[in-house]
Amino acid sequence: ATNGDMVNVTTTGQASVTQILTAAGNDDVNVATTGFSSGLDVETSDGNDLVLFEDTGDGTMAEPAVNRVLLGAGNDVFNVRGTGESSLTDVFGATGVDTFNISSDANGDRLDPNGTMAGDLDDLLGDICVFGEDSPVPGTVTDSVTGRQTDGDDVTVDVEIELGDELNIVDAGSTSDNRYELTASTFQRTLPAPETGVVTYETVERLNVETGSGGDTVVIASTADETYLDFRTGDGGDTVTVSDTGEASLADLNTQADND
Repeated sequence: ATNGDMVNVTTTGQASVTQILTAAGNDDVNVATTGFSSGLDVETSDGNDLVLFEDTGDGTMAEPAVNRVLLGAGNDVFNVRGTGESSLTDVFGATGVDTFNISSDANGDRLDPNGTMAGDLDDLLGDICVFGEDSPVPGTVTDSVTGRQTDGDDVTVDVEIELGDELNIVDAGSTSDNRYELTASTFQRTLPAPETGVVTYETVERLNVETGSGGDTVVIASTADETYLDFRTGDGGDTVTVSDTGEASLADLNTQADND
């Protein structure tokens, strides 16, 4: 049908392959979980689609569970609340402004693509790859930084970022003393054990990260070129190290409450 489909997946068979194709329209696809070492392929067509993965099946290193989501043209929202051990989930945007939410309560919708997330990453056990792909430019964000040189003169750097696809990673509900590592293409919570899966991202114009309320350690090795990063460390006495930032990028770091 072309007026919007509703697809609910409770589970799939072990070592099975399932393909879901939706036609044009504003489609809803809800996946509760998938089978052990199974494959799931979801392809949506034109429209503002809403896809939710509550969890995915586990796998093994030799036989991982593999999931692929191809979002069609439109302003789509992909929510993922958990992924199984030794699983891999690839999600591809298309033309349109797409939003990707990762948290235990990820709840973005068509009216509020970012949702109101306050969950954690405890159930993120498998890897996720997010590819924003092409998007129009709904707006820009501009910021400037002014510093004083040794000769006493001020120098100002102005940067304007074209906004488009957005990736939100929220661990605000975690109260542990965590370690987070961010590079220009990956994000992971590495401590305490077990570490989360790795989130790999490409061609997203905005990345928003919110960590928990413990005494966290944040290591930002690099940020992506021409990308806006909004990183919030939450409550707790946090330690943040920034080694490098991307060319023509913007990075806002908010350490929030307590002695950081």
